[in-house]
Amino acid sequence: MDTFETRKNGCDIIPPIPAAEILEGKAEKSGNGGWSVPDREEEELEYAEKEEKSSPGIFSFAVILICALAVLWIYSMSSPFLASAMTAAGWKFWFSLGAGIFPPVAAIAVILVAVLKFRRVPKIERFDLSARSVKSRLRKLIAGKYISKFPDPEKYVRENGFGKENGTGKLVEGYLRRLKGIDDAGYSDAAGWMADFEKFNSLQKERAEQIAAVAWKRVWLSTSASPWKIIDMICVLHHSTAMITAIGKVFNRRTTSREAFRLAARWALNIYLSGEMGEWTSKGADTAFEGWKDTASSWIATALKPLSAAVGKVAEGGINAFLVNRLGRKAIDCFNPVVRRK
Repeated sequence: MDTFETRKNGCDIIPPIPAAEILEGKAEKSGNGGWSVPDREEEELEYAEKEEKSSPGIFSFAVILICALAVLWIYSMSSPFLASAMTAAGWKFWFSLGAGIFPPVAAIAVILVAVLKFRRVPKIERFDLSARSVKSRLRKLIAGKYISKFPDPEKYVRENGFGKENGTGKLVEGYLRRLKGIDDAGYSDAAGWMADFEKFNSLQKERAEQIAAVAWKRVWLSTSASPWKIIDMICVLHHSTAMITAIGKVFNRRTTSREAFRLAARWALNIYLSGEMGEWTSKGADTAFEGWKDTASSWIATALKPLSAAVGKVAEGGINAFLVNRLGRKAIDCFNPVVRRK
């Protein structure tokens, strides 16, 4: 049943508070002696934070294992050169030795550099910008746990390559200065601060997409021109790792162990496929040109052979680029501190 107010001469109906709400500590004493349930938005955000922090340590170990397997796979691809060095002499010995040692050493170096860079980036939970979230609470959380961790705005813009020629750099710097409170923005309420934060976040995402686009284009060009699959693997490893590291720096946030595991699994799969893609695309191109060779004259058939190889390499580069692009999009989703829960 509904209850009536305890105020003198009061007769407004107050909705009843379920006993469960009181027993679970979700209801509080109101000023009129009754019970009320406070805004649950803070509780929802704290739940989201706990969910992000709940990644078990097994995922951290799995990431290390995946990186080790990637290096081991690259070493297995270059080991024939080391075997050749044992029977070679002169410049052939040094060439084979270098070709055998360089790929795994380069892979280890790239991974270690990425790890060192990630250690400088704070690990921050995500923030839910769903429609039910209270702006004042969100502002307090984001300002204290995320924006306060950013370096000097000018340094952040410079180190993350925001374009100054088109004014984007100045725009990002201005937003960050106001959000950090360095410049007085004259916000009348939390809604104005949150609007600026969302614009700042959209510029972060735009920059991350540019980084991903540069990475997949470079992978396409380099793997299309590369004559050996070990070089393809090194190119994909280098550009993919640099892309993920750069995206993490743009958002100034490390992922959880669970998210890192998912990214590492995609990253390693791309490296493996880049080593196998050349053979698959070459066979596909040969099959596609087979009918032409049977009907064409001898000189045309001779010309079709290198054309078939070129088409196969371009296709290989395109598939590698597609996979790196997908990895970049996944990295943006993982590093972005903003989520909108349905």
